[in-house]
Amino acid sequence: MKLQRLLLLFVSLFVAWQVNAAEFTSAKLTIVSPDGEMAFELPSTGFPVQDFTSFGQAPTLVVQSFEVNVTGALTEATLMVAMYETGSKPEEWIQIPLSDTGKGTWAATIDKDLVEIYQKEGEYTLEMYVKATDSDAKDVYFNNGGQNYKVMFALAAGSDEGGVKWLKNGTAELILYTGEYLQYRYDGDGTRDNTTMPGDVDQLGVNYFCLRYDLEENVNIVNASLQYMIYPANEQSGQWNTIECNELNTLVSSRTNTHRSSCNQPILISHNLEPGNYVLRLMYQLVDDNGKYYFFGRDNDNFVFYFSIKEPANPEILGISMIVTPTPGEQQYPWFEEGETYEVIDLTGEGGIESLTVDETYIFAQGNFDGISLAYKLINDGNEIYGDGIPMNLDGFGNWSNDNPSEVLRGDLLESGLTYTLQFWAEGVANGEMYYLNNGGQNYAVKFIYGTGGTPTVRGDLTGDNNVDVADLNKMIDMLIGKLPSDIPHGDLDGSGTIDVGDVSALINIILGK
Repeated sequence: MKLQRLLLLFVSLFVAWQVNAAEFTSAKLTIVSPDGEMAFELPSTGFPVQDFTSFGQAPTLVVQSFEVNVTGALTEATLMVAMYETGSKPEEWIQIPLSDTGKGTWAATIDKDLVEIYQKEGEYTLEMYVKATDSDAKDVYFNNGGQNYKVMFALAAGSDEGGVKWLKNGTAELILYTGEYLQYRYDGDGTRDNTTMPGDVDQLGVNYFCLRYDLEENVNIVNASLQYMIYPANEQSGQWNTIECNELNTLVSSRTNTHRSSCNQPILISHNLEPGNYVLRLMYQLVDDNGKYYFFGRDNDNFVFYFSIKEPANPEILGISMIVTPTPGEQQYPWFEEGETYEVIDLTGEGGIESLTVDETYIFAQGNFDGISLAYKLINDGNEIYGDGIPMNLDGFGNWSNDNPSEVLRGDLLESGLTYTLQFWAEGVANGEMYYLNNGGQNYAVKFIYGTGGTPTVRGDLTGDNNVDVADLNKMIDMLIGKLPSDIPHGDLDGSGTIDVGDVSALINIILGK
């Protein structure tokens, strides 16, 4: 019986020790830089040194908060912090008491700007660990398996104002686009209309933003931007993105020294987001010619919006808008939509044309396309001569465009005096499938006569004498060195779009009969 009681006592003491023994499991360090908030998840061991020195010198670096999770009971816990120039060793450890917040967490709000403290630019290492005492008066450590936790930064030179300033006297306007325009206004105390967008949206874009601010007269702003990040609602942060202002530091009122920076170029910011709930964080950033940063947000923090992306609409290409320029001739402005009656653009009554340029193309689509292009082919008497495509770029709100002029006629493959048809259509890939806007399978078309009277009909005949000889070679060399204007339709024998040594080589081969 005595033996059983001893065993029970031993077991109860062992269980009590197991319950009271304290052990750290994980922690979280939050640092705020001009690029936004960085949250470091710290495991009990295996945390690699984080090196951010290549990101450039930070004009402000605020160690905002620290919290550590623990099982078991503690009587006290202290965060030990050292900041020193990288390559040296800690000379002094700062002790920051942690408070028991309940639920197994000890934490501290630190809110210290390292730039203000050190006042010297250079590369620094922030090193830390936690020292605590459990209920049995034993020391307990949270120290990355004995290696401590290290984060490396580059700091800019400090100043009396810490190198950064949150604007208190600014006002801002933001217009978001979700299929409808949503307008928000803020002033220096952080007030605004609201932060929740109505219902699910297909897309989210920044249509316009503007920041007004009062600064000292000798301050010259050289860069202004909207900084934003988008991340799922169940996460803590994402990657910062920048939209630059295209109107910079415009004096609005000389009496009050009020300036304005703004951007009026619509930009889609939600492309490729999966359906779900998201957070949009944003703030305004100014930089003066001394490298000092100024920010505008809410209570020295970011503005936060909440929105949901719904299931995307079925992929569909809705329309094409094009500017086509024949030479000689005048610009054509066709617009096409699926199901509309389409008439061939007939240029044959205008005489022969030597070039046909697609100057601007806009393709309108819904759904998440991986890519869209304008495809075309050239046909003579029912036979395809060649085909190609002009890739489009997504420029926001379902619009794909390309404003780089593209010559679609290849003189080396065409004969003067013949009638050709340029057929074109839009095609794109979404979810691994091809989608088209092609006039119900008939394609859209421009009909024309290539060349003009007296133009060459023999490949390589640049003189128009129906022979390909040294005279043609001399004329091409004069084009190459700039003595004569380049005759692209007839002299571009290799189809490169220019007349160069490749065309000279091709012409020599024609003369030699190769």
